[in-house]
Amino acid sequence: MTALILAPALLLALPASAQTGHAMPMNMPMPAQTQQKPKPKPRPNPTPPARAGSAPHPPATSPAAKPVQSAMPMHEHDPAAHDAMIMPDDDAGATSSAPHAHHDMAGMTMPMAQEATDSAAPTTPTPPPPQAGTGPARAADAIWGADAMRASRAELRDGMGGQTLAKVMIDRLEYRARDGRDGYGWEGQAWIGDDLDRLTIRSEGEGNFGGEAEQAEVQALWSHAIGPWFDLQTGVRHDFTGPARTHAVIGVQGIAPYRFDVSAQAFLSDKGDLTARAEAELDQRITQRLIVQPR
Repeated sequence: MTALILAPALLLALPASAQTGHAMPMNMPMPAQTQQKPKPKPRPNPTPPARAGSAPHPPATSPAAKPVQSAMPMHEHDPAAHDAMIMPDDDAGATSSAPHAHHDMAGMTMPMAQEATDSAAPTTPTPPPPQAGTGPARAADAIWGADAMRASRAELRDGMGGQTLAKVMIDRLEYRARDGRDGYGWEGQAWIGDDLDRLTIRSEGEGNFGGEAEQAEVQALWSHAIGPWFDLQTGVRHDFTGPARTHAVIGVQGIAPYRFDVSAQAFLSDKGDLTARAEAELDQRITQRLIVQPR
């Protein structure tokens, strides 16, 4: 009975530390509990980080700014890992960006920024200009092909004077009034061809009305341009009056300096006669319709 009465009294006399099973001195200071600071919220980034291999987009607020590409590879992270990159500094009271534990920033180099236009190269490269003796003679043939450009060059050549043309020109058509012996005279030519080669028919003659022509000839010539002002002419000439003769013809015709119309021809007849002829004339305009022509 006595033991049952003393047991509750002994339990009340024991210290509170003995009841918990951990003996701790009363004068030992309690460890201060570390107050966990709230995690700062990540700042919103108006421009999301570009993935490797994709071209960045320029910001909408600054058209003059040019986007750049970075050589640092970007990885996918969860929000907790991004929050861990910003760590508080108890001494300075500011935040600093901390690298990831698995990234060695000491051995990493950041290349200079490159413009986004470098990555936007055309898919089809421009062909180099043809070199002498190694490619087509015309640059357009290297791009469009010779077959496609042949028709275009033919159309351009025709539009710039390469088509076949024809012309009839009467230089002189005269009436000569004399006492009872009125006469006449003519000189002209007609040609058909282009700017380089032409078939030319020339004729001239004179005579008296009521009688036979004193002179009449016709020339059939092939004219080839030997420069911007002169043509080389070769062909035949036939005389219809006097002794009938046929001549081989060679000569030049064109415009000399100061607009002198000149013509020089050499003739070799079928009888072996060698002759030559040279003419020059100049138009002197008196009015818009009256012209003096020394010849």
